Amino acid sequence: MSRRTGIQLGARRKAEPQTTPKPEDKQPDVMPPPPSGEAPVPEHRERKASFLTRPKKGVNTNDSEQQDPPTQQPVEKVQQRKGFLSRRSETQSQTNELVSTPPHEKSGDEAKNEQKQSSSQTSESTEKETHKKRLSFLGRKSFSKRNSTENTGHSSSEHSATSSLASETTAEEVNRSVNAQIEEENKRLQNENEELKKKCDAQDSLLKTKMKSEMEAKKKVEILENEKKDLIDKMANENDGMSKLNEELTQIKNEKESINNELIQTKQEKESINNELTQLKTDNDQKENELNQVRHEKDEVIEKFNTSKEENEKIMNELSQLKQEKEEKENELKEQVKKMEEEKSKLITELSNGSDGISKLNEELTQTKQEKEEINNELNSIKEEKKRIEEEKNQIINENKEIKEEKEKIEEEKKELLKEIEKEKEGNNQLQNEINTIQTRMKEIEEKNQEIICDNNKEIAKFKEEQENLQKEL
Repeated sequence: MSRRTGIQLGARRKAEPQTTPKPEDKQPDVMPPPPSGEAPVPEHRERKASFLTRPKKGVNTNDSEQQDPPTQQPVEKVQQRKGFLSRRSETQSQTNELVSTPPHEKSGDEAKNEQKQSSSQTSESTEKETHKKRLSFLGRKSFSKRNSTENTGHSSSEHSATSSLASETTAEEVNRSVNAQIEEENKRLQNENEELKKKCDAQDSLLKTKMKSEMEAKKKVEILENEKKDLIDKMANENDGMSKLNEELTQIKNEKESINNELIQTKQEKESINNELTQLKTDNDQKENELNQVRHEKDEVIEKFNTSKEENEKIMNELSQLKQEKEEKENELKEQVKKMEEEKSKLITELSNGSDGISKLNEELTQTKQEKEEINNELNSIKEEKKRIEEEKNQIINENKEIKEEKEKIEEEKKELLKEIEKEKEGNNQLQNEINTIQTRMKEIEEKNQEIICDNNKEIAKFKEEQENLQKEL
């Protein structure tokens, strides 16, 4: 806003050229022609009344010379200046209404701008009041001049002298009162400026704590503010650009809303990323627990496999022992059969020798038959045991095959889990990289916010200097 006040003062000075009368450009005091039906005023009375229009020492008469319609400035210029001031106040009110935002959406720069606008508006209001007072005083002065010139048309020279003395005294008193009012207003303005300085310092300390927004939004707002200032500069010289300024202000608001929406979206994305990270951590924990369970099951299967191997070895040892026993029994039976045949041959020889041994042979044959049946029964039992052992062996082989298949499945599942864990690790690394980029961006934003705070402090210092210059000019 400091730039705006300087621009407005420059436009005012352009609109109000201070034309102090030079000794070369001074023209003789020429009074307006008298109204119809009145006698003309003599020249010596006009010369005596001309001191009313001359500037006093120690009084700034630039405004009086510019605003006195019968002396130098015409009425049309005064009306144009009033119209320009009214239009400028209307444009300022419109821009203030358009730029005004609710308190919960205002940033630090906007609060500073509002403070500067309020200070500039107070200074402008005080200047307008002093200007109105001067205009009223000058109007009364010109009215007293005309009355004095009309009344002195038919009066004597003594009456004109007394009236000139009275007008000099009244002019001095009025100048004193005006100077006193100006001093009081200057003091009041100084007090207001000190209060504004205090408020600005307090609000600067508050703004330093609240400046935490992103730099991209700040840059866009600064660009838009510069465009707005350029438009205000153009509005000081042109009144047709109000529609463009309003459109650009609406664009500024829309862009500001979009920036706020982008900020909200970035915050939501950050929250979603954090939620995904927590979910991934929980998933990793679950998968680690599953891996531990699979390892435990694998250990159990390996133990079972080892136990089954031991049992198989025991069974094979038992089979080998049974085979050896069977072979031994077969050998024994063969030997017994051989013995029986030998005994049979002996008996036959004995029978041939005598009939008494027939009975003995028959008995021995029956005994041999019984023994043979017992041996056959034992062989059948051995065969059945052998079949049973072979069936158990086949069952054990099938169980071993199933165990191997389960082991292969577990290894495949393990490989798949390892692949998923690697993928999740890659995703976690990507998320960590994104988080690091976000943190670096946040650091850059904080640095740029500090730069903005320094720029704002510089603008405040410039604003204070301009206020001091205004006080000096007043």
